Amino acid sequence: MGAEKVAGAPGSPEAGGQRAGEGGGRQAESADRLRHASLGAGAELLRLDDLERGSPHLCFRVEEGRPLLVGSEGEAELVVADRFGELVEEVLRRLGEGGFVALEGPRGVGKSTLALYCAWLALKRGLAPALLHAERLAAGSTLISKIAGEAGGKLLVLYDAR
Repeated sequence: MGAEKVAGAPGSPEAGGQRAGEGGGRQAESADRLRHASLGAGAELLRLDDLERGSPHLCFRVEEGRPLLVGSEGEAELVVADRFGELVEEVLRRLGEGGFVALEGPRGVGKSTLALYCAWLALKRGLAPALLHAERLAAGSTLISKIAGEAGGKLLVLYDAR
């Protein structure tokens, strides 16, 4: 694993921490439009409820409000402590300010875990209506800009640049 990237645009005041896809606000409308977007192979679009249920391509799900890491050995609750918690807040702050964060480091240090946890919190806080998880993108791909346009310019993107 090379670098995980979580990108997004800052939330709007009308989002008010609403869960994406719930209620009648702009976030819900964007999420519903995005649900029908054509993504192609190697990409999936996840709303908050999708991410919480778990995706076959991601090692993360939520049960009774508790984030869980899912692996071949089973599940383990994600414990947010010390430096990890500081990094989470730093990533969310930067997403809110500038809209783009790249996580880079050696294999196995927790980039994917940090990215997924931050994406979950960002969706919960209404910073974007959905998360686009892309395993591969062709050079010159317009997928991200197309989906972001459908979302009103707000979209979280998780891309592993292996």
